[in-house]
Amino acid sequence: MSSMTQQLARTDAEQAQALIATLMADIANMSSAIASGQVPEDEIYTLEHGIAERQQRIARLQPLI
Repeated sequence: MSSMTQQLARTDAEQAQALIATLMADIANMSSAIASGQVPEDEIYTLEHGIAERQQRIARLQPLI
């Protein structure tokens, strides 16, 4: 692998790690809001759907690390 290719792969991995950290923080915040009762009953499904979408993105990003 050339030096440029290695550098690009490292950059991709770093970006993937940063995005995963952000998505995990979002999931934690959303889960906490639901658990604490801060979310109206009719909005819980929307947040749960958002959590599932973020989990799927994390699963797709993990192979890049």
